[in-house]
Amino acid sequence: GWGAAKAKIAAFLTFVADVVKLGAEEAEFLFGVKDAMTRPDLLLTEFLPGASAVLVTDGPRGSAAAARVVSSSSGASSISVVTAFAKGIDVASVSSAWGGAKVVDTTGAGDAFVAGCVAALGRAAAFEA
Repeated sequence: GWGAAKAKIAAFLTFVADVVKLGAEEAEFLFGVKDAMTRPDLLLTEFLPGASAVLVTDGPRGSAAAARVVSSSSGASSISVVTAFAKGIDVASVSSAWGGAKVVDTTGAGDAFVAGCVAALGRAAAFEA
């Protein structure tokens, strides 16, 4: 069954991963977090102690993120949370933004979104709503 595989995946994410991207369904399946979109910080504090950031996506509901922030002056750590960003982006609005280009397939859109988030982290940019 899924028990052994689920435990291995959760252990890897818990102890090895620095930046974790999960779909809302994956967060519920792996960690039992029912609505990770409203509490991405819970994933960091309770389940991903070694991670510096978590990004949760949920299709048209958008995304949520939580990141550990360390104060440069005191060294104290806190959690910064952004919920419901990139919410409700539909194909029609993307099409009109690109001069009426016809959207044929959205395959890879999520991958491109995550790539942009990772690039922002690489530039030490904060997630902004």
